[in-house]
Amino acid sequence: MKTKNYQGLSSIKIISFVLILFLASFQSFSQGGCSYPYVDNGGVSGDYLPNTSTTTTFCPSYPSEVVTITFSSFNVQSEYDGWYVYDGSSIADPLISSTNPAGYVPGGLAGAFWGSTIPGPFTASNPSGCLTFVFKSDAAIQNSGYVANVSCGPPPSGFNLIPFLDANNNGTKEVNEVTFPLGDFQYQKNGGATLYTSGSFGNNYLSENNPTNTYDFTYQLYPNYSSMYSFTGTNYTNVSTGTFPNLVTLYFPVISLINTNDLSVNVTNLSKPKAGATYISRISYTNNGDVANGTITFTNDSANTITNITAPNSITTTTTGFSLNFYNLAPFETRYVDVRMSVPSIPTVSIGQLMTNSASISTPATESNYSNNNSSFTEAVVASYDPNDITESHGEKIVYSTFAPDDYLFYTVRFENTGTAPASDVEIVDVLNSNIDETSIQLVSSSYPNVLNRNGNTISWKFNNIELPVSIPNTNTGKGFVTFKAKLKSGFSVGTVIPNTASIYFDTNPAIVTNTFTTEFVSTLSNSQFVLNSDLKLTPNPTKEFLNIKLNQNSSISSICIFNTIGQLVLKVNPTNDKLDVKNLESGLYFIKIESDKGLYQSKFIKE
Repeated sequence: MKTKNYQGLSSIKIISFVLILFLASFQSFSQGGCSYPYVDNGGVSGDYLPNTSTTTTFCPSYPSEVVTITFSSFNVQSEYDGWYVYDGSSIADPLISSTNPAGYVPGGLAGAFWGSTIPGPFTASNPSGCLTFVFKSDAAIQNSGYVANVSCGPPPSGFNLIPFLDANNNGTKEVNEVTFPLGDFQYQKNGGATLYTSGSFGNNYLSENNPTNTYDFTYQLYPNYSSMYSFTGTNYTNVSTGTFPNLVTLYFPVISLINTNDLSVNVTNLSKPKAGATYISRISYTNNGDVANGTITFTNDSANTITNITAPNSITTTTTGFSLNFYNLAPFETRYVDVRMSVPSIPTVSIGQLMTNSASISTPATESNYSNNNSSFTEAVVASYDPNDITESHGEKIVYSTFAPDDYLFYTVRFENTGTAPASDVEIVDVLNSNIDETSIQLVSSSYPNVLNRNGNTISWKFNNIELPVSIPNTNTGKGFVTFKAKLKSGFSVGTVIPNTASIYFDTNPAIVTNTFTTEFVSTLSNSQFVLNSDLKLTPNPTKEFLNIKLNQNSSISSICIFNTIGQLVLKVNPTNDKLDVKNLESGLYFIKIESDKGLYQSKFIKE
């Protein structure tokens, strides 16, 4: 069930509005004016109804204004139910399409929004200033639906920058061609400094109220995708809005060079693991290539107990977590799984104890890029903490020999509205350490749509019109995050320390400065860094010459690292089978760390 916030509305207005939405299950209606809530037909606390087909149109009260809709919550069953938005006063107007295929939504129309990722915000760009919304559900499962605010204001003025996958290679964006998210824009205003920007879904809006200002726009693919895709369009020079207000849309076509199979997975903790409490790890998985089927495997820290899993498909539990099969993941579609886990109380766990959750993704097809198929998030147990913080997924210490020059650091900035009123806008500003290569920044995952801007080594994420409500304990309400990855510049070594601090702005309030998260490259790890996995079997143990390695999940091993009792790396191999030669090791106790397609496994053995 869901909780919906109707602050400022009288009970009469709520009842009237819910009644209108219930009637809309069977017919269309129009709503004039602004500052209205927009909710599904499940009412204040219920899930939306089955067999729904609603059409809702909002128009401004004054001809000079346009409608904007901003969601505060969104949870629609993936593939089977869908929410559509049209830029105009009817469904005959242009569809503002998502990247989703038709799936099994009643009516069979592609472009619906579904899942738990909050879409939008959406602003009308047509002369009427109206937006039309259609919601369809089938007869089976119903989710908690959506809550949004409808507002009106002056029309936007500036540039819509839209990169798209040009399926027929004709240079023109068709209605069924999806937005391309694997690149960013660089631009100069009036010939000034070069700035960088990208939207969380690829497209971007750049505001400009002065029609005499001119811009040069260049689109560039992320380097790790240059062998799979190619930008085939023409960059724009000396363009302006011409009048005010005026929204100029510029398209940037991209073509696929090969049949691309590229699935990626990421694990992010939505809050810190607090002793005696629960926290959530979010698994996001994305298709950066052709339509794909596959499997997600999640391994939770052995100290945690999974209490709830919110997933778009059924799951299969295992002794160490669960697996999930997914189907028809569309190009550039992202889906999410939230895993709520219970942390034992002290002294069962101790403050500072490291907890690692990991996930892997696989597909029957041959992948074009295996480097993003595994993800883990390591974080220390806390007793109390500031909800606005920054962390890095490797933990505070990284063994230098295990981190390649092309590897990434994965930072997560979490924010929470602990005030007394909703936050209309949120901005995160991060001035990167000189060791971080600012040109390598890429968004990995986020709780809300946003725009990433970069000026030199200063990066910022803007969550405009987010309307972030006051947080509610033990829920995701009022909380958000952004996860990004970055490479390091050459020259880092054992002893290199990389601090990172972010500033979070809620509306016009002073900055909330996060903790400083420090990453240190070391030659060894202490024994406390090793958490043992029961799914890893080593025989014989003790051993004199060889170790037979058995993983219960039938994993494919990619690398093995052996550490001695003071944490020194003494052996690293990329095995061709499940038998490891250890006869050259000195007698004693050793720790073993195994990377596989199903995640990270750790154990210990004795060499006689």
